[in-house]
Amino acid sequence: MSGRAAMTAQLPETAEERLMFYCEVLMANVPMLIADLSSAKYAFLSFSGKTREEVKQKQSLIQSLGRSFTSVTGATKSLQSAKKTLDEYETKLVKAAPPKFLTSEEALQLTNTNGVGANGDASRAGTSRTTDRATTLPDTTLILIEDDIRPVRAAEDALEKEKAALAKVTQACQEVESAFEKARSQCQTMTEHVQGLKWKYDAVYKAWKSTELERKLVAIVRDELKERRALIYDAVRCSKEIEEECSTQELKIIQDSIAAAEAESTAMAQELKAQKERYEVELATYQIAYKELQAEVEMLRDRCKTLQAHELELEMLGKKQQLEETDRNSLRKVMVETLTMSPLKRGKAADRTLTAEQQAEVMTDHPLVALLAARISVLQEQRKTIGGILINARGLGHSDDPSSAIDRIQALLEPAIQLDEEALAH
Repeated sequence: MSGRAAMTAQLPETAEERLMFYCEVLMANVPMLIADLSSAKYAFLSFSGKTREEVKQKQSLIQSLGRSFTSVTGATKSLQSAKKTLDEYETKLVKAAPPKFLTSEEALQLTNTNGVGANGDASRAGTSRTTDRATTLPDTTLILIEDDIRPVRAAEDALEKEKAALAKVTQACQEVESAFEKARSQCQTMTEHVQGLKWKYDAVYKAWKSTELERKLVAIVRDELKERRALIYDAVRCSKEIEEECSTQELKIIQDSIAAAEAESTAMAQELKAQKERYEVELATYQIAYKELQAEVEMLRDRCKTLQAHELELEMLGKKQQLEETDRNSLRKVMVETLTMSPLKRGKAADRTLTAEQQAEVMTDHPLVALLAARISVLQEQRKTIGGILINARGLGHSDDPSSAIDRIQALLEPAIQLDEEALAH
């Protein structure tokens, strides 16, 4: 919108200036159209003879129209200058308000027609005629004698002739403008026709270029097809030779592989036989060792049961000692001993008899005690191992040893303690 507004603002204001502007634009485009037609001449040679003749006629018509436009432009410029001069003269005439020159008889007739002094007597009319004419005639009217008015009349006749000539010039200018409008419409029609021919030429040129490109592509494809066929023939021949050579080498490799496989299978059979004999001896040895281990396991199970029984007895004894200590430290017995001033007699903790509830408590706490004892033994083993690691790290004294010792200790302490709870329960 801003570009369009700028173009509209640049257009001339008056009709004559716009006409001159359009003529100049058209005249500026005519050489370009002629150049386009001359460049399209070779494309039009492929048309029929009638079309070529029509193009030549239109080209000559465009040239003649260009010359006509040049002459019309000159005539328009001269017309504008003459019109400008005429406007100046008309302005001067309007501003000057030229006087009207009359004789005494004409002035008398003019006053008589106006009825001034028609009913007065002769003496009164003779004495006051001059004053009445001066009062009734306009200010621009001048009364001259016959000798002075003759050159004025001649000048008025010349002015009338100039006005007639100016009217003829104006009519001629109007005719020229109408002819110019007609020529402009013809030029516009011719421009549209030439534009249509240019579009046809562009279409034909594009089709010709596309056809030429397709022909080049077809030629390239043909050459490439020939080369590919030659390459395919060479490839087929080489592939056959390679297949024959490969089949020969493959047969040789298969024969060598079969011989090597037979030799290897024989060696493997012998080796398997030797390994079988060796494994049979080892299996018998392992079976004997397994039976010995089973006997040791049974012995260890018996020892575990014995230890568990001793552990239960020790827990019973511990429970008795705890009860005995509780009784010993009870406030009632302390007060009795204080009052009697003699210690009470106490039996041994081992001779104490536990009640059923106390035995049930011992049996309930037995798995927890066994689990705790196992964990304590594992922690003692870890403590011994960590002590050995620390002693070795102090003895060596290298800079990297403390970090490695710390890593070993962390690796030893990170995993949780795994215990066989089923074995502990039994």
